[in-house]
Amino acid sequence: MAGSIETWYYGLPYVTRFYLSVCAGSTVLSTLGLLNPHSLYLDFDLVWQRFQLWRLTTCFMYLGSFSFAFLMQLMILTNYSSRLEEDPFPGGGGPTADYAFMLFFGAAVLWVMAFFIGLPFLGTSLIFMIVYVWSRRNPTAPVAIWGFRFEGLYLPWALIAFTVLVGGNPMTDILGVVAGHLYYFLLEVLPATKGWNLLQTPAVFTNLFPSVQTAGTSVPIIGARGPAGRGAVPQGGGYAWGSGRPLGTD
Repeated sequence: MAGSIETWYYGLPYVTRFYLSVCAGSTVLSTLGLLNPHSLYLDFDLVWQRFQLWRLTTCFMYLGSFSFAFLMQLMILTNYSSRLEEDPFPGGGGPTADYAFMLFFGAAVLWVMAFFIGLPFLGTSLIFMIVYVWSRRNPTAPVAIWGFRFEGLYLPWALIAFTVLVGGNPMTDILGVVAGHLYYFLLEVLPATKGWNLLQTPAVFTNLFPSVQTAGTSVPIIGARGPAGRGAVPQGGGYAWGSGRPLGTD
């Protein structure tokens, strides 16, 4: 059992594995009383006046106290982050480097919106950005939730509807949609319609996450399980919502 968990964990792509670890670790340490969430939330006054720069990153790492909703967010992160990280991007830096840059871009957009809205934690929004970008890059992939089957393009809206139905605030989800749509528009829509390539992966990310060329394809050195391919249907690693079948599975 321990061996299978270890194999699964180290089989995750590098960036997905790291982000999953820090999100899970933050909540576990907080639950044990070893970490105070007040030291993690985003406060721009504390960032600029007291130089607590770590808050710019830790606000993405805390997903709330241990609960069913927390576990669902980890499952969503594991499933769609790993699929997206393995799916080649047109950013030109290799799958892992491009994906890391996507998260950085999304974080920057969310910082700007949080400055005006005042949200203390942005992890849920970043995860929702991941879901949205996956849905746009895999619009016809079959998804089933609560017994309803639909195409991947509608997954973000189904999750937002669920949030509203259970009495939650969809604002954090909507911010993720905004960040994800801006990224997708700059990366894929503008180059296809106008020929403008405004969002290329910077060299700092390709240096951090190098790739090797094999038979004309880019294969990440770290954390890769092989490309899923655009439009690929996720297999395994799903999770149940109510009486439905695992998300992202046929």
